[in-house]
Amino acid sequence: MSQTPAASLLFDRIQAALKRLSQGGRLHLPAAKQKLLTEYLCNVPGYDVKAVQPQFLVKAFDASGIVDMHTGKPSIDKMLATIRRTVPEEEAKHARESLNKLVPLAAQQYLTDEDHDAVGTAHDLDEHGNVADRPAKINNESAMRAKCLSVQHQRDARLEWSQRVQQKQDDDAACKEQKVNDKLKDNASCEAVLLGGGSQSLATLSLARFAVPSLPQLQAFMIARLFKRLQDATGYKHPKKGKLADAERGGNILILQSFNPRA
Repeated sequence: MSQTPAASLLFDRIQAALKRLSQGGRLHLPAAKQKLLTEYLCNVPGYDVKAVQPQFLVKAFDASGIVDMHTGKPSIDKMLATIRRTVPEEEAKHARESLNKLVPLAAQQYLTDEDHDAVGTAHDLDEHGNVADRPAKINNESAMRAKCLSVQHQRDARLEWSQRVQQKQDDDAACKEQKVNDKLKDNASCEAVLLGGGSQSLATLSLARFAVPSLPQLQAFMIARLFKRLQDATGYKHPKKGKLADAERGGNILILQSFNPRA
């Protein structure tokens, strides 16, 4: 069998991988079947390429009868045949009439719900027979009503969706970064307030001094000393700030907790 250098390299790599699986006891196939499997796997990339080529796509639709190649239009009878339930003749007749109205609209690239409503396209029903219109976006197409998309519309819609996802990720990251920066500022302002009494070291401060900063300042002061990374403090719950008298009695309040790791 004649092979290109790339195909030969792929063949050798697949063969080596199957050999390792056999030696490791994870694959139990005779040599002849391993060779057949190797040859098949070598051809898979070629199958994938052919599968998306226009002539093969057209041939698939033509062979199944979904598209009538003589008229170049979809075959409503073939599509109706894919429905598992029995389609009443009146409904089938309406579908044929509707299709003739909808096909010309395909030039606008996308059939909206309004287009379907205008011709009376049936809604999805739930198990109780109630209308079940589900909100669906480009990443959940199976929940959409019947539609028609051009390739370019599909690409644009997916690009827009991916950009929205990326924007949300960027916004979330910026929000987290802003929260970290706010904590750093609050910690710095807390230290400034604590040292405002003339002391040169946090370690020499009295407990009473820790009743002076605000609640956000003390919270940032604590987080800066409990966590190496401020991002790790997500979900951490502080006790209430409390009063100096409560701290002097050893109560579980923020004033006392901030005083203990003050250095």
